[in-house]
Amino acid sequence: LQMFSTSLALCTYSVLHSYAEQIDSTTDDISVHIRWSYAEKPFRIDRIDMAIQWPELPESRIAAAQRAASMCTLHNTLEHPPKVITTVSR
Repeated sequence: LQMFSTSLALCTYSVLHSYAEQIDSTTDDISVHIRWSYAEKPFRIDRIDMAIQWPELPESRIAAAQRAASMCTLHNTLEHPPKVITTVSR
């Protein structure tokens, strides 16, 4: 699950990095923290909390950065889950 959460954090960071370039800002001080909890039957991730700290971001840009962060491909995939088809062969 560490790889899963790292992928989500990296995807979100890359979108925010692109956004930072558009507004002439930097991402040098961004930190992304992810926590998750589990559910049973079936055992799975039940909730993901992602906290992004970006001290250099102007207050007037917070809402836009929030929208940008939610545009990450993995975020969208979790919001609209794909069908997963598993095959086993030899």
